[in-house]
Parts: sequence; structure tokens; C-alpha cells
Amino acid sequence: METKLYSKDCITLDGRMDEQVWNSVKEYTGFKMKKSSGGQVAQVQTSFKILPCEDRIYIGIRCEEPDMAYVNKVNPQLAIWTCDDVEIFLSPNNNPFDFYQFAITFEGQTAQLFYSENGNIKPDPYAPEWKKAVYKGEDFWSVEVELPLTAFYMTSQAAWSDTWLVNISRMRTYRKDNAHNRTVSYWSDIENKSLESKNFWSVEGFPMRPAEDAVCITNAAVEITEETEKGYCGTLTVRTTNPENGEFVFSSEYADTVTVKLTEGANEFAVPCCFDACKRYRAPLELKRLGDGKVFKRYYPVRIAYEAIKLEFTQPEFRTNFYPGQDYSKVVGKVTCAKPVTLKLEGAGLDTQVVTPDAEGNFTFDTSKMEEGEALLTAATADKEVTRKIRRLAPSGHMTAWISDGKMIVDGEPVFARTISAVGWKGGEAFKRKYEADNLHETRQIREEEGWVQPDRILKGLGLPVSETTKDEMPREEVFRKIDEVIEANRDRDFTFYYLCDEPECRAVSPIYLKHIYDYIADKDPYHLIRVPSRESSRYLEAGDFFETHPYINPYTDENGKRIYGRQLSDIGKYVDDIAKLNKPDKSIGFYGTCYAAMKGRKDPYPTFDEYICNSWVGIVRGAKTLRQYAYHDLNDRAQMYEGTRYVFSSVEALEELILHGKRTTLQKSQETECCLFEYKGEKMFVLVNFTQEPQTITRNELTGTWHHFRHNETITGPTYEMKPVEVIIGTSKVMDAGMPTYQETAQLIDKLEYERTHSGNLLFGRQKDVILTTSGTKDWYSKIFDGIRDNYAWSQVSDGDKFYEVDISKIKPAFNKVVISGYHIDDMELKVRNGDELTVPAIAEVQAEEFSTTFILKETITPDALRLEFHQRQVELYEIEVFKV
Repeated sequence: METKLYSKDCITLDGRMDEQVWNSVKEYTGFKMKKSSGGQVAQVQTSFKILPCEDRIYIGIRCEEPDMAYVNKVNPQLAIWTCDDVEIFLSPNNNPFDFYQFAITFEGQTAQLFYSENGNIKPDPYAPEWKKAVYKGEDFWSVEVELPLTAFYMTSQAAWSDTWLVNISRMRTYRKDNAHNRTVSYWSDIENKSLESKNFWSVEGFPMRPAEDAVCITNAAVEITEETEKGYCGTLTVRTTNPENGEFVFSSEYADTVTVKLTEGANEFAVPCCFDACKRYRAPLELKRLGDGKVFKRYYPVRIAYEAIKLEFTQPEFRTNFYPGQDYSKVVGKVTCAKPVTLKLEGAGLDTQVVTPDAEGNFTFDTSKMEEGEALLTAATADKEVTRKIRRLAPSGHMTAWISDGKMIVDGEPVFARTISAVGWKGGEAFKRKYEADNLHETRQIREEEGWVQPDRILKGLGLPVSETTKDEMPREEVFRKIDEVIEANRDRDFTFYYLCDEPECRAVSPIYLKHIYDYIADKDPYHLIRVPSRESSRYLEAGDFFETHPYINPYTDENGKRIYGRQLSDIGKYVDDIAKLNKPDKSIGFYGTCYAAMKGRKDPYPTFDEYICNSWVGIVRGAKTLRQYAYHDLNDRAQMYEGTRYVFSSVEALEELILHGKRTTLQKSQETECCLFEYKGEKMFVLVNFTQEPQTITRNELTGTWHHFRHNETITGPTYEMKPVEVIIGTSKVMDAGMPTYQETAQLIDKLEYERTHSGNLLFGRQKDVILTTSGTKDWYSKIFDGIRDNYAWSQVSDGDKFYEVDISKIKPAFNKVVISGYHIDDMELKVRNGDELTVPAIAEVQAEEFSTTFILKETITPDALRLEFHQRQVELYEIEVFKV
């Protein structure tokens, strides 16, 4: 569209689109059906226009409708997503990885969603302030939408563009042959479904959000501490991310209005709040900037819950169980209650004991004579009581895991878990063998159960709606019966944890629903941990034992050569803080590192070696006690990922005692740098982290003196340290890296391997955007078929019958006489070439077959339009296609 900004009051928002200004902007139309349904032009058309303003955009949509009488009749009875509507999809960073959806129905209902990972997840309960209006004419209906740029708060300022990805879809209901029908048409070319962000079209001329307006309210949580005449009262904790220092007035209908000073970067503040009932609220949250009166508003879901009698235990510290080898002589805890309370303990060979807690609520029971088995602790007031089961567990004969002092304990030994996510999934047979034979310094004994306890998987398997998981209620009985089957099937296995739910905050899973399942598994099988990866660990705290946060940095290099992060390195640590700051000895916090190319289709989407190291340590300096790299299927894509994992894991292994047990003191924390000191048994270690892409200088008097520069074979002297971009400097009080490859040696190895990957001479290397693929199955990860990695999965098909993989290279027309195909089960593969419609077998001088590759030496140089591979085995894997002129 034309690069021109209009006044923000240039229209009256009434849905009519009758202002003269609408005539001055381009109209977009030509809506089509999805390609899988034929892709034909919609018989009843839709059109739209966009008015860009300095601080907002207006979108007007006109829906032609020849049968308005029917539409007016049926729509009041229809629910959202089943009625006539228009849906707007926008990506202000012109990248399909992240995008927004705004839906407006014929009756004026609305919905809004933010998607990440190309539509795979919804990492925020997205609910901004925006407006719409619907108008109903004689043979059409129309919508006007007002979207302030502040509504796109999930998009970082660094990634903002004046070119956006855009799509609009329309659902239309109509009658045909006296039957009710629905159809969906799209402006962009959609294959199968509306969330195909890779197929959205780019539109230029959008306004740039002012840098100072990149204000985001990222999180809100409520802790209720008392029940009063006013209601359930406590503290509302709000988190924000701010582009610069500023003073704001915070307000919400459920909280006190306060003035807060917010600094550049991540902020957190708490205000008194009060709610009238225990339920889930959609709380409005507003920040008004005092400097210019600009308002930043969103809505956030908060759950109000209150325990009249709250019991907390310090011994036993994990799930009220004494584990084999633990001291079981005392039960120690604290009760919080507004009324006088009495506590009673009985069972497991104990004489019944009754105690009254002290003024602070502390209590102790003598359990030195407790037998293996169960005891029951009851806390009672005049009108209420709660009970807790106390168990002294017998040895299980298999691996046992629990949490102590925030650390994972496996068979009685504390361990810093170092693992790779999704091991075995889409890596291919060649990489599988390489990985299994290698030593990346993982803790491979740390593994999950082999059945599925994830409720969404269980419900899908039962043919039941997954939406049940979003409700604050007890799961249905069938879910628990499936969990029984998993527990029984794994009773005689050595494993560490159950994987309860993947990113529950991204799927709106109810913490209450998950807590019911957690309690059930913990009671049925007290010997194993329960894991919940989440960006909102505090929200799901009672539904898991260890939480691995996963705020990936998602890097790429833009067209100006600037390195962009989807999430800043300085913001990563706050996700670990979620639990670490609570000092909960029965919960362990861990960390996922970016080990994949999130921003596929962008330049340099993989983390560099230095970014990878930095991304791992930003979690550790905040208290992470596990490190899990995502993911196995991309680990082998680049040398900095594979060798970087070895480097990071071996470093943590060498420093494990200090990291796990050391006293951790944060000496400095800012948007640019962080400095942390670890002390344990007379030894010390400091970690300096530069979050930025610029050199930084850190001076800390606490670090005066001479230190061993970890993995650099030299000494360094403080208190001033000069840091390179995204560098991590580790200093230890003694040598702790003897015999380990240095940073320089590892970096040189990575450079060597990367040079070999990029300089093979393959004429198709990196040309995936210039070819057209056709296969007998799905295209799968086509981006990996010409990336120089000969032992990593790019495509596979498992089925009876013949299969093929065809590459149209007519756009680049390479001349070659040698073809190398890397894959598995390809020994009977046939090589063919296509010229026009003619498919032939080229003249082959020699075939060299190995287990994971087949080389064809051709008798002459050819320049075909396409290269076709045909396979006859039931399972086939492809890793790389290479052609050479020799």
C-alpha cells in the first residue's frame, strides 16, 4: 500500500466505511478457497482496505452477501467460530514465526490470539485493548477495526518492520438445497488451514511503532492472604518489559491505583488487591505514562484461590515423603490460619501426638520410631480441617528420584541434569548411531517414562475433546484409568520422571486440572518426579516438581546485517527467577537452551557458538539446576550446536559441585551484563555474562585478585574485566578444566567443520528456495536437503509401495556429472532425470554404494530440468542431495 500516514481520527468507527478517506487507499480483493479444496475464486467476494496512522491502523472489510435475510436469521443462534465472521492475521515483523489473529463475527463477537513457532503455540493469554464496529447493509455487511500499535506488544521493537505479513479470511454461512452450509475464503494462498503463516502475503507501508512505546505487561499473578468483609484480599504482582526508564500510574478495577517507577528492561511490582469470589478473573491492567499520558492496557487471566488452613513442610521436604536413606526422625512445618488450630499425627507405628503450633505457626512432631508406611496429619479449627499423608517409603528396587534443596536427587545423589530434548525424533538412522556412540557429557541416566501421561494425548487417544484440559475441574475417570496403565507398565523400569504437560501456558491448560493429575501420580508413584516445561512456572508450581523454562532467543540476521533476537538475552533469566526467588526446596528450576533454527527462512537463524554459550549460562547464573537443549532434531544441523552442546555440558560437569551446592551471590545485574559469584568448601567461581552485541566492561571489587580463566589456559586479574559481545567469562579459584579442550580449540574445530559444510562444491548447496520439490509423501524439512549435512534427517517415508522424491532444478540448471545421495535404505534407489515431460535414466558409468550414501558417476555432463529419485523399500530416509561437475 502507499507509504502515507493518516490522522488517527480520520474515520468514525461505525462499520460503514463511508468516509471519503477510505477512497484514497488501495482495495484488496480476490478471495479464494484453500488450495486443497480447489483454490477457486470465491463466488461471493470480500474486500478490505488498510488505513495506516502514526500510532494505529484501521482495517475496513466489506463482505458481499446476496442473502442477508438468511445470514440475519441464523447467526444469532451460532457460536463464535461457527458463524459468519472475518479474521485478520498480521505479523508486524514480516516473519511467519510470530503473528496475531483478530476475529470479528457478524453479531459483533470478538476474539484475539497471538501465535508463535509458526502457529504451533500461544505463548501468552493475549488480550489487548482494540475496537471494532459492524454494519449490516441490504446486500453486504462490513467491519471497521481499530488496532493501536500498542496492541502488538508481543513483537519486540528490534524486529518491527514497515512491511507486515497479512491475511484475511472470511467464514460465510449460506443455504443451499434447504441445507445450512459454511465455507471459508482467504486473501492469501492457503493450502489447508488459516494458520499457515508462511503463506501470508507481505504488504508494505505500515507505520513504525515509536521505540518508547514498546511497553509490555508480560504477566500478572495473585496471592490471596486473607478473607475479609471486602472479599478475598492479597497481592497482585505485575511484570512488565519497558524500553526505557519512566514513571507510570498503574490501575485495575481489582487493585489499588499506584505510581510506579519502571526501569529499562524487566520490571516487577506488587500492589494490594481484592476480589469478591474464588474463581478465574479476566483482570484489566493499565499503565499510564506520566510524561505524555500514553496508556498501555491489556487483560490478563488470574485465578483466585484461598486456603483457610495452609500447611507447609520443611521435613520431610518433598511431597511429605521420607525417602530411603533420609532422616525420618521429625516432621517439621508451619501452618498458616486466621483461627486457632490444633494438629494431630497418627499411624505408621507411632503413638498419636497432638500439638499446638507456636505464635508463628511452627510445629514439630517426633517420628523417630516411624515405621515404613503411612501416617496422617490433621490440622483442625472449630469449623474446618485439612489432612496430609506422611509416608516413610521402603526401597523400590529401582531408580528413585526426589527434590531436595531445589536439586534433583537420583538414587540418593544430587545431579545437575544435562539432557537433549526429543532424543530420537526426526534425526535419522545415521545421526542416531553417531549420537549414541558419542559422549556429549549428558546425564543420559536422566530419562522420562516411556508411556504417556500428558492429558491432551490421553484425551486424543480416547477420542475426547482436548479443550477439557482448559477447565478448572477434575479430569474425567477415563484419564485416570489411562494413567494407571502407564504407571503399571513402568513399575519395573529405571526412569527419572513423568512428563506431565508441554507448555501448558501456551495451550491455556488449567493449573487446577493439572494439579489433580499431579496429585494422583504423586500418590500412586512417589518414587519419580513430575516434569512441566513452562514459561509461567509460578502459575503451575503446584502441578510439577521440576520446571524447565524455555524462553528461546530465536536469533537471525536482518537485511542490514544486524543480529536480531526474538527475545533478548537479558530477559531470559527472569523465567528462572520465577521459582528460584521463591526459595522452595521441594521445587527445582531448570532451563532450555535454543538449539535449533526458530526463524527458518531468515539469514543465520542458528545461534552462534558464543550465543549458544551465553544462552546457557544466563539460566545458570539465575539458579537453574538443570539444562535441557532443544532439540535433538536440529542438534546436528550446525557444528556450533553439536560441539557447542559438548562444550557447555562438559563445562557444567566440571563445575557441577560449585553450581549445585555453592552459595550463589548476584553481584551485578543490568540489561547489559550480569555478574554472579559461587562459593563452596573454600573454592570460588565467578561468572560474567555480556548480554549485548557490543563490548562491555565490568568492574567488581569482589573479584579483585588472580583467577584461572576457565577453558582458556591462562590467568586473569581483576577487578576490571573487558568483555567481547555475548561473551561469558568464568574465573575459578583453582584449575578445574585440566585436560579439557579450550574455548579457542573448540571454536577452531567449529570453524573447520563449518567450512567443510559450506565448501563441498555441491552445485545445489543452499539453493532450496530456488527449487520445487515433489514427493510421494510430505515435503517435511526440505530446508535441510541442501544444507551440507550428510548424516541428518531431511525427509522420510514409511509405507508400502514405491516412493519418489523429485527436485525441479530448471530455475538454476546446474551442469553436473556426479550425483551423491545421502540417506538410509537407499541401496536400491533409481536415479532418473526429467526434461520437459520426458523422464529418463541417465547414462551411468559407475555406482558407489555405502550404507548411508550412494554415488552415481555419469558418463557425460547433463543439465536436466529435474532430478528424480525412486525408492522401493518400505522405509526410506534422505539426508542430502548433491551434484558436482568433476
